[in-house]
Amino acid sequence: RVSAMFLSPLIERRILLGPARRELPVLKLATLFQMTSLGAPMILYGDEVGMWQEGGGLRPMLWGNFIFADEAHDRHGEAKKAEPVAADMRLAAYFRSLIQLHTSHEALSVGTMTTVFKDDTRKLYGFVRAAGKDRLLVVLNMGDREEQVSIELSKLAASRVSKEVIERNGFNIDGGKLEFLLRSMSGNVFILEP
Repeated sequence: RVSAMFLSPLIERRILLGPARRELPVLKLATLFQMTSLGAPMILYGDEVGMWQEGGGLRPMLWGNFIFADEAHDRHGEAKKAEPVAADMRLAAYFRSLIQLHTSHEALSVGTMTTVFKDDTRKLYGFVRAAGKDRLLVVLNMGDREEQVSIELSKLAASRVSKEVIERNGFNIDGGKLEFLLRSMSGNVFILEP
């Protein structure tokens, strides 16, 4: 239910706006949430290579080893500026990295999920997934601005953060707080140690 509430506006926005490069962060953020929140993640056919829906139906699969003609018409048949049609292999690599993250951490398949940080004004949300000693902090920025994030380690039930998984922009531990920058429409995952 939480996943559907979070993903619905993101996916609706993506379908309406089509394949614009500016919408890829929306897809990446939605996928990060799906791979790290409760429940079994589901990838819609073609999302992993940047496909979009065409008039409510699915397009043919964009295989990386094929060359496609540029798209010169919108979904209503109206002429538009031609856009290249090709599989986005960098996006496919991002999907593979999230799938590997999901399958390599027990906390992401059977663990609990506890909200530890929420800021509606800045559109930030953070939660911990935990199963035994496997603990991960996930922080999402759904806003349009880069944000400085500061979370008390005591809220995380962790003594230290051992690794930053997604962004790798660096983080600081200062005065018992985890501090880091988070780009707009992005998220990060941190490995926690008790």
